[in-house]
Amino acid sequence: MNTTSANNITRIRIFTALASLILSLIAVYLDDLINRDGVLYMDTASAYLRGGLEEAAKLYNWPFFSIIIAYLHKLTSLSLQTNAYFITGLLFALLNDTLIRISHKLLSNTKQLVIAALFILCFQPINEYRDFIVRDIGYWAFASLSLYYLIIFIETPTFKIATLWQLAIVIAVLFRLEGVVLLFGLPLFLFAVKKPANGFKHYLLLNYLFIVILPFTFLVALSSFSPHAAFNKIYSVSYYTNIDGFLATLNESVLVLKTKILNKYSEDYAGLILISGLVVMLFYKLIKTLGVGYIVIYLASRQQKVSINTTSTHTLLYYFLALNLLILVAFVLREYFITTRWTVMTLICILLLILPMLCSYLEAAWTTKRYSILFFAGIILSFNIADSIIQSSSKAYIKNTATWAAENLPKGSKILTDEKIIQYYAKSHQASTNIFVGKLKNYPNYDYTIVIKKKKNPNENIITTDKNALNIYSQKNKKGDSASIYKIQLNQ
Repeated sequence: MNTTSANNITRIRIFTALASLILSLIAVYLDDLINRDGVLYMDTASAYLRGGLEEAAKLYNWPFFSIIIAYLHKLTSLSLQTNAYFITGLLFALLNDTLIRISHKLLSNTKQLVIAALFILCFQPINEYRDFIVRDIGYWAFASLSLYYLIIFIETPTFKIATLWQLAIVIAVLFRLEGVVLLFGLPLFLFAVKKPANGFKHYLLLNYLFIVILPFTFLVALSSFSPHAAFNKIYSVSYYTNIDGFLATLNESVLVLKTKILNKYSEDYAGLILISGLVVMLFYKLIKTLGVGYIVIYLASRQQKVSINTTSTHTLLYYFLALNLLILVAFVLREYFITTRWTVMTLICILLLILPMLCSYLEAAWTTKRYSILFFAGIILSFNIADSIIQSSSKAYIKNTATWAAENLPKGSKILTDEKIIQYYAKSHQASTNIFVGKLKNYPNYDYTIVIKKKKNPNENIITTDKNALNIYSQKNKKGDSASIYKIQLNQ
């Protein structure tokens, strides 16, 4: 039971929310370039403003995030990108606040909650995306909020909390479709902590909105209703539940591994090697992304003789972790790869589970004046903040080159680039810029071509070696990466 007073909790929550907003502001200010997914969301929001769902559907089939950006743009008249950063900043603050509220259910006192706030604010897997425009942050925030409301519902099963849980989980699904697993899976935990009769009663209460609309959903299904094209991503759920399709794909991959890579002495283990390799890859990604610093402090904290009271909240967190791991394993076994961003929800759950031990360890270090431990923890937290927010090298050269092209190239000129970001900034600066995204090998059909070159990949391409392609503008960063504009003289 946490002895933190209501006033102290409020102060810690306000501090965390304000600190989160400041971190987001700094990250966006220091960033030079919009992320690639952000370009898609901006284009989808523009399409929605032009022609509603019909236009948005042509670009993306789950545009909830872009629709929110578009509506806020109508209200504020600020640019779509500014509104997008404003929304993500609020969502990061909501996520951090929710994690504080969950931590309050796990920790013993105010000191531990303050320590938890610092670990949450400095958590690199979250901070890594503060300068991104991504729908994932909405999913992380509302999935965490649904977890919090379920914790509260188990303690106090009221109609109000049940309603809030359903609203939170539905919004999470609208941000990312994998929230469906949490929507159906989380309520089942009630049967593990309640007597069968009470579990069933509370399960119905927790899902009353879904139960009310179930008959309507059934009638819609009978009428062969299809979702709007803007939300037909929902069909992808069947892709992951199709066991036959999964096994067929798996068998094909096993066959390739058996016939192309393994020798006759190990070919019988092809399936085991493939599946175990993918699972190991996933857990390696989780450990690497969690960070050496947090792992070292946690392992050190395990050495102390401190008992952590296990409650239903801890058990729920383990169940929540299992559901998120299920999502990741299903994805890895289907797609054969994983990106850091998709692991964040799982890592957030791991953070919540290790916080009681971490906070107890550092509280004891403070009480016994073992300042070397506190100094080490401070170094790790500071490094996490600096590493995730400060950019290693400027990418402003890309934006500046695109802007220069929009300002200085003759109107009506046909411009080719293979980078969507170049097109985005050129059109943002001058909407009438006639710029296309395509393969650079088609450059003879255009008047100008914009090429991005990385120093670590210095191989010359056909444009840079063509005497008919004249470099008329170039800009680079200190690292040696550059963006160049070539005038194609074949058409002259």
